[in-house]
Amino acid sequence: MEQENTPQRLEDMPVPDPGLREPGRDWGFLDYLYHVLFQPSLAFTVAAQNKPLWLAAGVVGVALVAGVVGNAGVAGEFFRADGGLFSGVAGSLLFILSLSGVVFGVLVWVILAGVYNLAGELCGGRGNATGLFTTMGLAYLPSVFVSPLQVAGSLLPGGGLLEGFGMFCLGIWSIVLQVLAIRQTLLLSTARAVFVFLLPFILLAGLVAILVAAMVALLPVIDGLNLLPRL
Repeated sequence: MEQENTPQRLEDMPVPDPGLREPGRDWGFLDYLYHVLFQPSLAFTVAAQNKPLWLAAGVVGVALVAGVVGNAGVAGEFFRADGGLFSGVAGSLLFILSLSGVVFGVLVWVILAGVYNLAGELCGGRGNATGLFTTMGLAYLPSVFVSPLQVAGSLLPGGGLLEGFGMFCLGIWSIVLQVLAIRQTLLLSTARAVFVFLLPFILLAGLVAILVAAMVALLPVIDGLNLLPRL
């Protein structure tokens, strides 16, 4: 049955010794990071209840900055040979784009957490917006390794292949963590958590398909009004 895969609340989990307190009650940031790496289901269950927003924000911040540093290094190598005015302009533009990337990453974190929480409630889960905001932030942890992987890819023999394979593995790992974060926080089955994770992308793809179909349908009308330039 589907309900058999639904995670338990932290207070419902069995404790080996009645004298012990609930798991995760005294966790510090190293405990959370360790468990996200090696026991993500438990980590997200604890984080959904304790809501260490400061840690989630720190993980997101480090992940976004690591991505910016890695991209800046690649772009810097591209523009370094030019020097002069164009190099200075490119550096300023790169800084602006990097800052915009950090802001965009934070917005994606906030918006997706809200969308997933709403979709999870509609799918029968227990709403926990702050908890999901926290666990989705912790699920950014794989992105912290992007910059070191890019450095290794640029320095080691066969680095391009290593970097490509590493990025693929980090992407899969990130998706798995996000699904687990949704499942453990909203108390959904695995199948429903996967559906909730995919829902924004399905809706976005549907919207793009509708817009493309509308544009194709309007082309004859626009052509009939002589609004298209003639070659």
